[in-house]
Amino acid sequence: MPQLTQGPERRYAKALFELAEEGKVVAKVKADMEVLQATLVESEELTAFLSNPVLPQSLKTEALAQLAKKAKMQPLSQNFLNFVGEQGRSALLGGMAAWLLDLADEAEGNVKARVTSAKKLTAAQIKDLEAFVKKKNKLAKKVTVEAVVDPAVLAGLKVRVGSEEFDATASGRLARLRSTLKA
Repeated sequence: MPQLTQGPERRYAKALFELAEEGKVVAKVKADMEVLQATLVESEELTAFLSNPVLPQSLKTEALAQLAKKAKMQPLSQNFLNFVGEQGRSALLGGMAAWLLDLADEAEGNVKARVTSAKKLTAAQIKDLEAFVKKKNKLAKKVTVEAVVDPAVLAGLKVRVGSEEFDATASGRLARLRSTLKA
């Protein structure tokens, strides 16, 4: 799954999401983006093809049109892929699909939290983290916790929910202290 960045991927996904909401086809467009994302993950060749700056945009746009037709995507999704291809942004499609899925989940009240810790979390700690995220995000109906073990954090936790990050790690505190002492 591509890393979610705050670049054009998010803006394109937000525009598609708003159009899908307006047309009342969010679930169908979400399903189309799931298919697109799975296809990009499975096919390194397709990803390399779409990312190749030497190939003409028209060739990439045609390939995206064929993909949309074969996957029987909604007209809105087909138009979106066509637009992205014409704009020369086909290399960013993985990120756009990931953001669209994230926006759709958020609208449904499903929140994903990425938790980084020095040691593996227990079931009780994960349950506490879910409660913490629900407390911070009043619209959250369901919280999915992705636990990542990184010994570099030394101790404590780093919790990322969307674009918000709560850093209570020893390495984070040391970095803030170092920054303060330099200033």
